[in-house]
Amino acid sequence: QIVSRRQDLIRFNKWNEPWFEKPAGNVNHELYPLPTQALNVNPKLKQNPGY
Repeated sequence: QIVSRRQDLIRFNKWNEPWFEKPAGNVNHELYPLPTQALNVNPKLKQNPGY
């Protein structure tokens, strides 16, 4: 459920808004990190910011 909530917040541009006295989500965490295996196989890939 938490994962789908996160995706919904990003989809509806609410991720960067504070809620219930909590800080806004980190802009760098709108994207998931790329798997290490994918980075090792393709050196042209770069890890998403913040990971």
